[in-house]
Amino acid sequence: MKTSNIKCLLVDDEIEGLDILEYLLLQYEDIEVVSKVNKAENVLSEIVLRTPDIVFLDINMPNKSGLDLLKDINDANINVKVIFVTAFDQYVFDALKNSAFDYLVKPVDREELTMTLDRYRDNREEEEPLNQMITSLESISKVKIPINYGSLFFSPDELVLFKADGAYTSILLADGSTEFTSLNLGKLQEKLYGRSFFRISRSHLINLKYLYKLDRREKSCIVRVGDDEFSFQVSRNYIGLLDDYFESN
Repeated sequence: MKTSNIKCLLVDDEIEGLDILEYLLLQYEDIEVVSKVNKAENVLSEIVLRTPDIVFLDINMPNKSGLDLLKDINDANINVKVIFVTAFDQYVFDALKNSAFDYLVKPVDREELTMTLDRYRDNREEEEPLNQMITSLESISKVKIPINYGSLFFSPDELVLFKADGAYTSILLADGSTEFTSLNLGKLQEKLYGRSFFRISRSHLINLKYLYKLDRREKSCIVRVGDDEFSFQVSRNYIGLLDDYFESN
């Protein structure tokens, strides 16, 4: 089976840096450059819109550093590999500590770039069968959530939202009832990966099926279940991500 092209998004505040990296990447037959971004504030929305496999990310940028952007990507649970590209190699420890896939120093060496892309290809080949199996299982299985006296099993459509509540997480169900689990939001987010759930803050994970309204002025979103509505505060970045998600689907 032929593997699809590797989609790359390039981020650098210097246009020349973007053009040079694009030129290098387009020498590889299986590489597709889906976007070039030179402003840090546009990176997250562009990732959501373009769904790249790899983000080549400069570290030293005005307004927000590449390390800050990597943290934003991780907090939003966006499944993408980040490769830092920078003229300064003193950031390598911080980059790898924050789950960057790799690190390249400017000017980018063609041989090092090839080695990095080869490692990505090997990694993707190992992950693909597992991802396909998970996707297949998710299409037919319920979600198992542990509770104090055992486990509960839900169809994803029955789950409206999760709220961090001290040592527990409360679960609002579509019938209006509430359950509690000892799983934190991070673990629940992993369990629900690939389904229509979105982390809108440190305390809330919502089912997008029930999202009713986004209010940029109030920085809030409203979830509607039947005649009931629930309002939650959302950062401007997350509102932008939600908007972009629905624009691209």
